[in-house]
Amino acid sequence: MQGFPISLHDYLRAVACETARMSFPGRMSGIVAKGTKHAVEKYFVDEFPIHDIWKSSGIVARDYDNWHKSRVQEMGTVLNSGKYVKDKNNNAEAISAKFLNTFMHQLMKYEPLRQLWDVLHLPLDRRVFTKLTSLESEALSSVKKIILRPPYSITYEEYSAIQGVLFKLLVELNSRPDVEFKLKSRIELNLLWT
Repeated sequence: MQGFPISLHDYLRAVACETARMSFPGRMSGIVAKGTKHAVEKYFVDEFPIHDIWKSSGIVARDYDNWHKSRVQEMGTVLNSGKYVKDKNNNAEAISAKFLNTFMHQLMKYEPLRQLWDVLHLPLDRRVFTKLTSLESEALSSVKKIILRPPYSITYEEYSAIQGVLFKLLVELNSRPDVEFKLKSRIELNLLWT
């Protein structure tokens, strides 16, 4: 089979490329400029440390939040330098977090990366913010003011606060006495608004 990657390096580049293509959110055209999809794909293929997480996903999982912040900052630099963010009120890091989280979720189809499942962040957007504002939850009270704002205008610190609260929401949902299943990842909170 000509063209099929032989080396691990080529295989992982193909994984990154295919995953980036599949994970680019379709509703981002109003948020980012033309050419963003290509720039994000190039970031995931050329700069994203897929070799590191492929070989050491357990190590990455132990410090996922710091690892995540570094990736978001890298991609934020790509978005800012290419002037891909359309609205000056939006934050490139908030947009980068959406791209990264969607990409990481898609990577879960590969066995060596599934150790990251429990630590993945939920991709944030307007739909998620709208649903969160309608939930009755003690956990969400500390971020109510943040989730009333446009999701791509928030800072990384505000983003992190929301992700921390989402983990508390996960614990809150799992502690219900009548629950017959346990959620393991913030990604599964998408079930709340299907």
